[in-house]
Amino acid sequence: MARNKANEHLINNLSKALHCATALDKQGLTINSVELEGRKPRIIIENNKRLQQVKSISVGVLNTAGKRFEKLSTEVKGTDVQWLKTV
Repeated sequence: MARNKANEHLINNLSKALHCATALDKQGLTINSVELEGRKPRIIIENNKRLQQVKSISVGVLNTAGKRFEKLSTEVKGTDVQWLKTV
């Protein structure tokens, strides 16, 4: 019987996100949300001083309630990890 490719992709993303979440947890980082759809999974985390040492790229700037935030991103275990940093 042929495998359902959509399920296979989702299960693959779930596995990557789980490995990433475990690594983030070991570093003491707080996970806010996990998104499995798309090319690769994405985990949104809370900003933390430990992230100052992480090589990241800027993927956008947000203005919320008069505050300005930079959205930063890095890849961990095949998963896109993002957080907001006050600018």
